[in-house]
Amino acid sequence: MVQVTLNEAADILDVGRTAVVHYLESGRLKAVGRIGRTTLLERADVLALKGEPLRRGRSWSPRIAWAAIALLSGQRVDWLGADELSRIKRRLTGYDVEAVRHLARHRAITFSFDAPENVRGHLESLALVTGETSLQDAEVARSFGLAGGRGGRLDGYVTAAQARPIAGALGLAEVHRGNVTLRETTIEQPFAAGRTPIAAVALDLMDSPDTRLASAGRQKMKELLGG
Repeated sequence: MVQVTLNEAADILDVGRTAVVHYLESGRLKAVGRIGRTTLLERADVLALKGEPLRRGRSWSPRIAWAAIALLSGQRVDWLGADELSRIKRRLTGYDVEAVRHLARHRAITFSFDAPENVRGHLESLALVTGETSLQDAEVARSFGLAGGRGGRLDGYVTAAQARPIAGALGLAEVHRGNVTLRETTIEQPFAAGRTPIAAVALDLMDSPDTRLASAGRQKMKELLGG
């Protein structure tokens, strides 16, 4: 693994050091180590980010992000006022896939852990699955044009401040890229039906290192946006 500093990452991305810090805070980049006061990143992650459109502008707050996700998923949004909801509906008609991905990136705080297979099975009862794990449901998989089946990873949503306590109780180690991803969210209304909204599944698939899954997530999001 080749590691780079924040300044080196800024040079690669052709942005300022402050922008790299923002990518760390938003979860688009993750620190993989430190030498003294110097934060280290994985160069491959920086290069992967360089290949994405680097859009300007502020991201949505979690409540707005989940409102947009719920609307795209055909759900009722009852935690916003009528005027605010109307504005989001109008704006969604002008956004493309990458814009929504960028704006909704703060919908959850993401944690990564390593867990043996038997523990991953237990975790599925504690989280609402998303991303690759959602594809275990054959109907969901078909909606993405994919074959259903069990993968080797677990990806799921939990309520705020629950990821680390759950991991601690199960003895899981927090790592840079593990086989378990837990996403903490403070907005619970979109999950009232006991499943993750389809637009959130699509966004989470878009972050998959598996290009086939990422492409399927992008295509589904395009469909949801009316493209």
